[in-house]
Amino acid sequence: MPDRYELRRFRTAAHGSPDTALASAWVKAVGSGFHDSNRNDTFVDKVLAMYRTDHRELTGVYQAAPVAPHSLGPDVPVATFATLRKDLNIGYGRQLEAQLVTSVTVRGTHRRQGLLRRMMTEDLGAAKAAGLALAALNASEGSIYGRFGFGVATFERSIKVDTGPRFRIRHAPTGTVEMADRKVLLDLAPGIFDQVHRLTPGSIMRQEAYRHTVSGAFSRDGGEDETIRCALHYDASGQVDGYASYKFAGWDTRPYTIELVDLVAATGPAYLELWQFLGAIDLSERVSWESAPVDDPLAWALEDPRCIESADQRDMLWLRILDTGRALAARRFSADGTLVLDVADSLGFAGGTHTLSVSGGGAHVTEAPPGTMPDLSLDVAELGSIYLGAVCPVTLAAAGRITEHTPGAALTARRMFAVERPPHCLTHF
Repeated sequence: MPDRYELRRFRTAAHGSPDTALASAWVKAVGSGFHDSNRNDTFVDKVLAMYRTDHRELTGVYQAAPVAPHSLGPDVPVATFATLRKDLNIGYGRQLEAQLVTSVTVRGTHRRQGLLRRMMTEDLGAAKAAGLALAALNASEGSIYGRFGFGVATFERSIKVDTGPRFRIRHAPTGTVEMADRKVLLDLAPGIFDQVHRLTPGSIMRQEAYRHTVSGAFSRDGGEDETIRCALHYDASGQVDGYASYKFAGWDTRPYTIELVDLVAATGPAYLELWQFLGAIDLSERVSWESAPVDDPLAWALEDPRCIESADQRDMLWLRILDTGRALAARRFSADGTLVLDVADSLGFAGGTHTLSVSGGGAHVTEAPPGTMPDLSLDVAELGSIYLGAVCPVTLAAAGRITEHTPGAALTARRMFAVERPPHCLTHF
């Protein structure tokens, strides 16, 4: 990074501290990078309070030399980057703390200066030095992060569900659904999500903003979202085990549509019964959801699966392995076997040849002796892709992304890396 830039890392301090102005300018720079409208001080204060709860570390790159006359001041970063740490479900309920990368922006007039590369490589190096085996992010563009060793690890899709006369779910309810004041989700949502998280491979524990957003306590303009409605699912014993947060799209939207903000259900019956509730809402003909799973039980429960119109299936969670041995040893595997994996890593964090031996689902990982012939050769990005079981090693081999030295090794990897249920991440960050 040229000498005309200065990189600063800082935490969000309490309101009124000397760093408040620095953090406020940083938040506004992020908003500019993602084409948000200018945020008022009330909005920024609320955001920074949530950042403090999440223990986020903020990084800004600032111009060290005098700025051009009349341009944005030197207190406004030309590049931003942030991290927080949350647990990732890596299958069979096992948890591994991950470094979550977010709020990555570089001002258009300061690109091609190595700013992103420095922020990313320094942060990944610090995360590995702190003992973390994984990093993760959501990518706004699909062509940027592969060069830093991130691979697509989970997917999601947008759906529109026709809730007219043909919407019928083959399920006899075992619990009940009741509407509630949206604000109860401030307290209930984290506990319900925790139940789902522990059951779902690929799930990441949520940041503080989620409970405020799904309850309508915080919206994009900084105020409350009075349009949000809430429904709770109660199991047969009366315990809340699911919720739907939703809003009406407006009378100008045809067909009349319910927009799901969040749908979280800890059991199969809770999921289907919340859908039965959504499908029965008066004066609506469709339900839309932007974060639906690709492998969705709803499609198989409907008498007419064509009620679901699916579009825009896309990558969701990207994983970056920082320590191959630790990451593999932390997992439980679905089939016994032995694989020698030759992992390439241009950044030097996780490369090497490793022997993965699995017995009874438990993994033993060692560095292979020099000269050992690998069964599979792959980049660290592809290891991140297959790690949670959502991406098939056989498909990657067919695409030329994995080299198979031992016939059938990719199929063996598919069996070993499989998880107990379809991976899905409901946490955007």
